[in-house]
Amino acid sequence: ACDPGYAPSVASVTCGSDGEFNETVSCVAATCASLSVDNSSSSLSETTYDGTGTQQTSVVCNDGYSGGGTYTCTASGETSSWVGSSCTACPENTFSTGGAACAPCDLGHESTAASASCSPKTCEQIIADSSYVDDKLVSSYVDGTTAVSVACDPGYAPSVASVTCGSDGEFNETV
Repeated sequence: ACDPGYAPSVASVTCGSDGEFNETVSCVAATCASLSVDNSSSSLSETTYDGTGTQQTSVVCNDGYSGGGTYTCTASGETSSWVGSSCTACPENTFSTGGAACAPCDLGHESTAASASCSPKTCEQIIADSSYVDDKLVSSYVDGTTAVSVACDPGYAPSVASVTCGSDGEFNETV
């Protein structure tokens, strides 16, 4: 039997009538096959297992993904393979750059899954009354205190002079 990470050079041997084996058996190091790590720009080269488990390479995940780190050529029985953490997408309302752990968006900000950054939430309110200058109000969250002025057509007054876009993505008042 061969040590972990090594395989016999031949599958079987036969004892001949002369009492000698027909083949010489040796243990050959298994190979960690080349590997392309999804959601990263890393490709791991084919490497012959060296028996120590010290063959390592670094994997950096793409922005919006976390994981990666050190991949090691590791033995398992008669085979060896690259072992490491895969690159997984950051969930909504989190972000990551350079393969770092996913971090939550700041208050009043949001992101889609697999994002490298967060954006301010947008407040939007459709105004059905045609007396308003615009048919909808749109504003991004700034700091929870920055107001948006409401304007009406000449001869009309707004129900409120201004509204503020909140950290929840909603205006503080209905126009």
